[in-house]
Amino acid sequence: MKPEDFEKKMEGLSTPKSEAVPPKELRLAIVSAQRSAVMGIWFVVVPWFFLMCVIMKYIFHVNLGIIDTFEEMMRALDKNPQTWWIGPVMLMGLPIVSIILNALAISHFKWESYTGSLIISIRMRWLNLSVLVVSVGIVGIFFLYLITENCR
Repeated sequence: MKPEDFEKKMEGLSTPKSEAVPPKELRLAIVSAQRSAVMGIWFVVVPWFFLMCVIMKYIFHVNLGIIDTFEEMMRALDKNPQTWWIGPVMLMGLPIVSIILNALAISHFKWESYTGSLIISIRMRWLNLSVLVVSVGIVGIFFLYLITENCR
């Protein structure tokens, strides 16, 4: 085949037309879904343990001494002016961080420029969703406790 024939053949080809622009996807995951679930579990271990001990002691009247030790430790941290912030960060801050991490790990955002719409989708990662629900429950319980204590 001569180079001139090849050029004529290439000029005669039609180019495909694209009618739709592919959407841009913005994934706001800081870490992978599995890693954020594991980090979320570690962030809610202490608040969950504290809540379970409180429920055992004050609702079921089972006192194993664990909650007394934990309460004394929290009381000692609260009395010290340098460490007063550790309790609120441990009981409220870490579950809030867990909520943020797991929400970002399972949510995906797509921007379709040709329609001007934002599509938000949630991937059904059951471990992330369960950690998210537990974290929201812990934050909700502590928030309700703070409201009832300060309204008295």
